[in-house]
Amino acid sequence: MKRNLLLGLLIGTFLSASAQQQERFTITPNAGIVLPMLDEGAGILLGVNPVIRLASWISAEGEVSLIAVRITSKFLSGPEPPGGGITALQAMGGLRIYLNKEKRRVRPFINAMLGVARVSETGISSETTGGLSMGAFLQGRHLMGGIALETPGFLVFKMGYTLPVRMKAKAARSTMDIQ
Repeated sequence: MKRNLLLGLLIGTFLSASAQQQERFTITPNAGIVLPMLDEGAGILLGVNPVIRLASWISAEGEVSLIAVRITSKFLSGPEPPGGGITALQAMGGLRIYLNKEKRRVRPFINAMLGVARVSETGISSETTGGLSMGAFLQGRHLMGGIALETPGFLVFKMGYTLPVRMKAKAARSTMDIQ
């Protein structure tokens, strides 16, 4: 219930702020390769990041993502039985800070986001905990890529495709056009 409320508020804030301010709003679907930091294994990340430009050097950013990792060996307990893994569903929000001018073709940026994560480990009960993501990325006209640290202890190599969204204010309703 809390997770759904947080997710609704996060998305609603992005959409209403964009419509009111007529600022640039983008959505970036992304995928990544996930490596556990202490355990051995690998996995994938699938996510969506809505972004609203607040100024030429800073943006508000959100993330809804699913991480699925197959663990082959634990740091402390050694080899895992077949089928061991971790799944994390995250909803976060934070800031993106650009490191060069907006007119450049490629813009490096760093980001930091906080939120909630629902983490399930095979053979162990699930828990809801704080979500955290911090990373360094390069943003081109449409392509985005970089590296991030994600809850609950993963190194993620991400690639995404940025879709600009135009918000059109009508008399009593608004529409979204994805280009």
